[in-house]
Amino acid sequence: MSDFQLGRWERYNYDQDAGRLTFSSGGRIEVIADIQIVGSTSSSTGTWLWSWDNDTILPRVRHCIEEVRALGEKRGFPKLTVEKWEGDEYDGWEMTAIAAYVLKADGAYRSPGSNGALFMILKNVRWANPSGAGRCTP
Repeated sequence: MSDFQLGRWERYNYDQDAGRLTFSSGGRIEVIADIQIVGSTSSSTGTWLWSWDNDTILPRVRHCIEEVRALGEKRGFPKLTVEKWEGDEYDGWEMTAIAAYVLKADGAYRSPGSNGALFMILKNVRWANPSGAGRCTP
């Protein structure tokens, strides 16, 4: 947040096809990050669902999460290997923190929805304009 001022931008968009999350203001993209989608929570069912078992998540943005699943199998941690279980937003953040640690991510992000949230890790976070022109300063 401090390096890229993620809380300051008017909008964010994630694109599964491109495997990217962008932050923008005034219609201008300012920050770009590569993403892996960790999983999602559902407020209606009170569950956590890993991205590797969610057909709406493209393989391009979920394949690295298999490393987290493999760690769970190796260490005997069911929450890392069972595709869907009773969970809430706190669980979503915990699973995302584990994924971020295992995959050496730069950060994490939560995209809220009307029925829960989508959790992702960020890698290769960078300015869209490396020269710094147009950066929002605090």
